[in-house]
Amino acid sequence: MDIAQFGCFDTGGFGDLLMPLIARARLADHRLTALAPAGGTSLRWQDAGASVASERALDDGFRCDACLIGGGDVVRIGAADEPAYGTDDPMRHVALPSLWLGAGLAAERAGARLIWNAPGVAGSAWTAELQRLVAALLAASDYVAVRDRSSLRRLQDCTDATVPVSLVPDPILDIARLWPRASLTQRFRALFVRRGQPVPARSVVVHIDDRAGIAAPALSERVMQVAAAARGVPILLAGDTDRNAGALARAVSAVLPVPHLLLDRPAALRDVAACLAASDGYVGSDRNGFLAAFAYGNPGVLIAGAATPWAADLTDQYRLPDRLCGDWADVAERLAAAAGDEAPRIAALAVVQEALDAHWAAIEGVLAAPADASRQALRTDFARAVVADNAASRGWIARLAGIADRSAAGTRTAPSVSLLETNLLALRGLPEHVGRRGDRLALHPPPRGITEAALDPIPLRGGDLLRGGATVAHPDGRPVRFGLMLVGHDGRMLGRADVVADATGVTPWQIRIPRGVDGSGSLLIATSMASTEDHNRFAWVELVDPRLHPQAFAVWIQAGGGAKTWDGVSQDTPGTPAKAESSPSSNDQDSSRIAR
Repeated sequence: MDIAQFGCFDTGGFGDLLMPLIARARLADHRLTALAPAGGTSLRWQDAGASVASERALDDGFRCDACLIGGGDVVRIGAADEPAYGTDDPMRHVALPSLWLGAGLAAERAGARLIWNAPGVAGSAWTAELQRLVAALLAASDYVAVRDRSSLRRLQDCTDATVPVSLVPDPILDIARLWPRASLTQRFRALFVRRGQPVPARSVVVHIDDRAGIAAPALSERVMQVAAAARGVPILLAGDTDRNAGALARAVSAVLPVPHLLLDRPAALRDVAACLAASDGYVGSDRNGFLAAFAYGNPGVLIAGAATPWAADLTDQYRLPDRLCGDWADVAERLAAAAGDEAPRIAALAVVQEALDAHWAAIEGVLAAPADASRQALRTDFARAVVADNAASRGWIARLAGIADRSAAGTRTAPSVSLLETNLLALRGLPEHVGRRGDRLALHPPPRGITEAALDPIPLRGGDLLRGGATVAHPDGRPVRFGLMLVGHDGRMLGRADVVADATGVTPWQIRIPRGVDGSGSLLIATSMASTEDHNRFAWVELVDPRLHPQAFAVWIQAGGGAKTWDGVSQDTPGTPAKAESSPSSNDQDSSRIAR
């Protein structure tokens, strides 16, 4: 069967990106497509899969046999604060609803089953109107499961006992089944060997992010206490939620006087998993890190204050109430106690594994059973309820309905479009020097020469963004210079980006299309060795997932059925265009690097 899985698989979060990998392993006899609000391929994680923009599920030609909601913390409303969804783009207002309410609409359009794969349900207040809409969605679902008690209570408030909602373990706890500890041993060793450090006999993961609440010198003292309690080398792991890209972890590393491993920008999901699997303990504020360490049978302490009630709910659910700390003061003592009390951890894991097996068996049962015609009728009722809410002009629901109504917004463009879907023309050099590898354009610069290519045609509209990455594919390849120039079909240069790529990571680039542009053009690409002294052996370079991110797309359907399109949406007044910028956008170049 073809399964469409909806989640935040485009944000770069460790836990979110594991969800499609786990689902594919559990549903190995089926074909699974991951859908996310923006879609695309992660430039940060080597082993993360690609996703398709979730709005594609509402295309007339989209076909699937089942829609799978989650896992991850996706059942939320309001504007998303993820950088991947922009700051003023209308997509951020529909990104999260598209993953669950949108999944219900997609299931109705495709005549597909609707399954909840244990997502989290946010705790913000829901209006009576929204509760009725959620009740209609639950009634239209073939199987509903959530990952925690607060999510269970939230959904039970919306419906009666006639719609069963199951409480199951978080699917991330399948990580040890996906990547058994033994399969990660060599990867763990390589993390130290590559840095010229001895592989420790014991280690402890200290997850550091911007929620730590204390300065680097004081946190360094706490890290040493944790390392002493675990009798292991500390591994400083930067958290998913760290908006400073590991800045605090690096600051702690700079003042930490004991040997340690700094993993501030992990290259692969497996690198993080290897540390969590091989270590002798975990300390941090990250839900996914704590649960992944628990899945590998390792002791852990979750640091969360009174402002995070989900943490107490989490530790109670897995029968580990003594693993919760309000701050860093008692962490070392609590970790030492947890390490010495293995029996509760083993018993809790056995219950978790049995429950996860039952959860996936229930999903397989829905897929194997004949389609339920009565459920499809209920999904039609749900879709009508969404349209009714749109007519009543209720904020984000109206925006979601605008995406759903393809006939009224038939000229909409996708939130992001792969530029490799356009025509590729080799302009200079041998044809074998240019080629496509999946979501990457591969080029091979000659010695003291240039290899050029073009992506053409590209639809151009002012305010849209061209974005991607550049890297040297072979670890022994020397640095290569990328020159990217956006040219309109009238010959006018509209923007450019110049970056030097090497084998240590993916270097981001972006070009903003100036305001007032409306037409088509070409992206010209030139590559050459960064140094004329370097040989081009192994110098295959890759343009990574070049995409067009439209800033404007129709998200509002007026009562008369017409569609409005604008460059920004006022969050306070749905349907009102935000004030347009009067000056053209600059083609600022992001100079940051993403280690791989």
